[in-house]
Amino acid sequence: MGFTVLKPYRRGMVLRYNVVDHVFVDPENAIEFINELKHITPNIDVVQGK
Repeated sequence: MGFTVLKPYRRGMVLRYNVVDHVFVDPENAIEFINELKHITPNIDVVQGK
């Protein structure tokens, strides 16, 4: 099964959780969003992609 994305995403981030789950988000302010995630879950890993 596949799907077509009509407009490619150039910004945003993928949040991976559990072993195989993930979700794409595109917050207005990425730094603020990441800082809030770290406040909620201090042991979160932030990895910069390609």
